Amino acid sequence: MVRSTLPVFHDSLISSATPSVIAEWTDYNDHFNVAYYVQAFDLAAQAFRKDHGLSLPFQIKANRVSYLREVPGGRKLMLTTQLVGFSDKGLHMVQALYAEPEHYLAAVEERLEIPVSGTVDEIAHTASVLKPVLEAHAQFMLPDDWNTF
Repeated sequence: MVRSTLPVFHDSLISSATPSVIAEWTDYNDHFNVAYYVQAFDLAAQAFRKDHGLSLPFQIKANRVSYLREVPGGRKLMLTTQLVGFSDKGLHMVQALYAEPEHYLAAVEERLEIPVSGTVDEIAHTASVLKPVLEAHAQFMLPDDWNTF
């Protein structure tokens, strides 16, 4: 896998989740509160699974976020999700959060999700769906120091 200092931006990685930084998600400075960055990344991960027809329930086992730049309240967010790996033990993704309309990179998250439960058929379906996604995403660079799980 090729490395870079920042996550790659590509249209095929854009999430269907497009939240905005609502007032409840801001701190006293009217900036996006750090706790809600994780919420936004979670919305994008849910959208990724839904968009690919995955019904298997997952939970986060581990994640880490790099906060790169403040996001003022009211901004629309654009998120990307890059599948880095998967097995019957879980999904490994790198996500990026961009603030619109300037389209600047505000944060990057790496996450490992594990299935809560699932039948053999559900796990096989997940693998059959994600194999071509992983192959397509393998062409994109990963940020340095990521892909650690």
